[in-house]
Amino acid sequence: MNLRTLLPLIAVAALTSVSEAQMMNTVPADLVMLSELREKSRSSATTDGRNYQLVDTQFRPVHGRDGSYLRTSWQAQGRYHVRVIDANGSLRMTGTYLDEALQVAHGTFEFYHAGGQLESTGTFEEGRKAGLWRRYDKNGQELAHRIYGAAEPEAVLVNAGLDSKAATLTSH
Repeated sequence: MNLRTLLPLIAVAALTSVSEAQMMNTVPADLVMLSELREKSRSSATTDGRNYQLVDTQFRPVHGRDGSYLRTSWQAQGRYHVRVIDANGSLRMTGTYLDEALQVAHGTFEFYHAGGQLESTGTFEEGRKAGLWRRYDKNGQELAHRIYGAAEPEAVLVNAGLDSKAATLTSH
């Protein structure tokens, strides 16, 4: 085979490897940091503008090396971005917060099952779940959706995509 024949094959192989890594939802650099924190009996560290903290399975900070997960956070575009991995390096949560203490969730969040499958995705508005939350079982099958913050029955249908809201005329 000549080089012209090999280059497309190499490109496809490289893209396939990247896709597979993305599908597994692993974050190798975070896994290294998780290992280092445990080895040094530390619960947190800051490197290159990123904060790393050991957390429990409910994403609460822990002290010492008892954390099951690692939470990585960094500031960008006026928000604090967060991702959490488990001891195997699998992604368990991504989202954004309004505050540095990571107490006021705001924006799109995704939560993952232990096997890396999406568990749920939805939006927080100033610390409260809002709108449609999509949920999935461990095999990726959709579960019943949940809707938060909708007071009117029509709003529930619109948020679920089962109805649309028509423009209304107002008289002056």
